[in-house]
Amino acid sequence: MAAAPLRPTFKRAAAPSLSASASEASRRRPGFAACARNDVAVEINSRPERQDPPDELIHVALDAGCLFSIDSDAHAPGHLDFLAYGAARAEECGVPADRIVTTWPVDLLLDWVRG
Repeated sequence: MAAAPLRPTFKRAAAPSLSASASEASRRRPGFAACARNDVAVEINSRPERQDPPDELIHVALDAGCLFSIDSDAHAPGHLDFLAYGAARAEECGVPADRIVTTWPVDLLLDWVRG
């Protein structure tokens, strides 16, 4: 018996950049609203040199009601430690843990993935 295909769980909603202008945040607001409506998590990339989306856009996504995922962007085993940077950014931006899908118990996460 083949397993049912799972929908993609994480999608990037912001282009890499270290800061977002007010016009960029305004332009991205509909995209984040669509993520919230469609139950798509916004990735917080933990890689120190990436730091995307910018904090300003995390706030826009948070206000839109988005879920989030924290991604290490690991390309080697040592890069898994980058998760701490992403968790710190989420905390600094006021993202509650219950809106971060990568903090959920596995059963809840799998239910969400299966839609």
